[in-house]
Amino acid sequence: MAKPDNPMQARIAAWLNDGKLRRHNDYVGRGQRYARLPDELLLRSWTLSRQCSQIRPFDTDLMHEQTDLTSEMELRGLDIPTTPAYDAYLALLDSEVRVMEERAFSPDPFG
Repeated sequence: MAKPDNPMQARIAAWLNDGKLRRHNDYVGRGQRYARLPDELLLRSWTLSRQCSQIRPFDTDLMHEQTDLTSEMELRGLDIPTTPAYDAYLALLDSEVRVMEERAFSPDPFG
């Protein structure tokens, strides 16, 4: 997502990666409870966890489970399943399409 020639995107990517590293360190430090699951079962567990989170969005135990499942998938190098809407959102973030007209600042609100 981050382009090396854009300093703001590089900073955002570094911040996101720092959060991912902290999440992985926490998961590994607690014993990697999903390490022995086969990839197919890990993927199915992640999918079920996401579906349950739609029913109980504020369940902290479910949030921790989902975070741990995501960390295990990332540590294995597995792709996190996405929806077409999320894929389109990522494509929009990566595009360089202007979504707003840039104008010079003017103290006159109608100028």
